[in-house]
Amino acid sequence: MRFAVIDRTTFRFVRAFEATVIDWNDSDGILVAGAPDEVGPKWRYVDGEWVEDGAASVAAMPDISDRQFARGLWGDGLIGYGDFLGFVGPGVIPAAIQAVVSTLPDDDTGRPTPRKEAVGFLTGAKSYSFTHPLVEAFRAAMAASDPRWTPEYLRARWLSWAVL
Repeated sequence: MRFAVIDRTTFRFVRAFEATVIDWNDSDGILVAGAPDEVGPKWRYVDGEWVEDGAASVAAMPDISDRQFARGLWGDGLIGYGDFLGFVGPGVIPAAIQAVVSTLPDDDTGRPTPRKEAVGFLTGAKSYSFTHPLVEAFRAAMAASDPRWTPEYLRARWLSWAVL
């Protein structure tokens, strides 16, 4: 039988092997029996199925409105009530999100830069797509101080925000 080992944090493929008897050290990762032949380094094990990294899990993610996004951030304690109201009303960027935006490249030329584009997007968008690059930038910035913010954690939060 073909087995695959996946990383217990990212659920990414680590290695595969054929075996009939296994002496398994749990610290190596999670062991998954019956891995298909095509499973390799660009694959992850998500919800009991093998998917190409970033394919099925991202495609199924719904867009969320600015109100749902702000409500989710407020409900998770990442922004306060005043930030929530400012964000959904006049489009004021909460300090927690502005801290991420401030890390993006910018210059004084007045021309478009990643930071200026992000500010325009955040103050003007009425919905957010899970695949937008700012979503991953936000997740990575949050993960720098809170290890819970893995891609899987963000995916779970996003889905819970989508029903608010």
